[in-house]
Amino acid sequence: MPPGAGLPGGAGAAEHRGRLLRLARARRMLIAVGVAVAVLGGGLGAWAAGAGPFEDPRHCWGAWQDRGEGGFFSGHGSRSGTDDPPTPERPRGTCTVVRTIASVEQTLKVTYGPAPEDPAERMEWLGDALFPDAVPLPDGLPGVVDAGNGLLVLPERCDTADGRPTAVRMEGTDGREQDYGTPHSLDLGGTREAAVLLTAAANRGMELAGCADGEPLRTTSPVLTLPPGDESGPHERTCGIPGLGIQGSEALLRRLRPQVGTVTRQLQTCSVTDPPRFTGKPRRKERLHLGLAMIAEPRLAALAGDAAGAGAPARGWRGTGAFTTGHALVRAECAGRPTTFLMLTETDAGTGARPDYFTAFTDAVTQRLGCAPLAPGRTGR
Repeated sequence: MPPGAGLPGGAGAAEHRGRLLRLARARRMLIAVGVAVAVLGGGLGAWAAGAGPFEDPRHCWGAWQDRGEGGFFSGHGSRSGTDDPPTPERPRGTCTVVRTIASVEQTLKVTYGPAPEDPAERMEWLGDALFPDAVPLPDGLPGVVDAGNGLLVLPERCDTADGRPTAVRMEGTDGREQDYGTPHSLDLGGTREAAVLLTAAANRGMELAGCADGEPLRTTSPVLTLPPGDESGPHERTCGIPGLGIQGSEALLRRLRPQVGTVTRQLQTCSVTDPPRFTGKPRRKERLHLGLAMIAEPRLAALAGDAAGAGAPARGWRGTGAFTTGHALVRAECAGRPTTFLMLTETDAGTGARPDYFTAFTDAVTQRLGCAPLAPGRTGR
């Protein structure tokens, strides 16, 4: 027998231990390779979804990405969502992102597509975007935005086959509740951050729908800031407009909240809202009592579509339009360009729709812009 063979601690034992060590190292290497392949496979799947293997998750068709700084997509909370992207064959889509923080859900929804076909629904849809505190998007982009919502009208190349403009609508809601169970409005990190998110979703939606062309839409300039709410009360010069005094019971006037909106040559808004109140059961949504707007931006005004009709809204009025129970809409030349004037009213309000509200608003706007009045019996001043 060779020296040391079969003896503990001998040369044979040392050789055996060496073989065991080599086998253990080989096994660890195989495990490491398997883990690397699994990670790489997951990374390739993430790349296919629009994010690299070491990038943060993306949302809303790949338009938005989690990141560490403040805002809705900061590192706080967990996010989940659903995507239904637009395509060239079906240029409509939605996406929803839900952020959960301490069991409270905050929801951000984006809709890609045309405004509703029904004129009444279209006016309500447009009013939801304009009132009460939206401001114009910067850098000439046709749309409006506030801290948690936005509307951007896409270029004509994205219009539907029947000629309706396509828009991207962003709506945010916060699961935290205030008086009578009303959800708080969602703050995405300010109007500037909301404008960036809205523009990113619009660019991605156009890519998927096949109507992106040339440079993407960009927003780099500051966003306008609205003045504080009108503390004088709605029963006097609402929004600072002469003759625009809201009528109603003392209880109604105490509740209503006026808001001076944007005042530019492209857009002017004024709104009066009725906050939630308890009347046997809670009403969960702030109600628009009165909304008034002048829209001179062509693409934003085009959302009104054919709701203005082809004839005069009423005897003696200048322009074309229609007066209905819930809204008034007039299109007319003002300062050398087509301009749309809109009024939305609360149809079940105790005072009902009052044409003198619309007259006072159009008088003030046409005087400011330097064009002829719309209402009959008026003279330019």
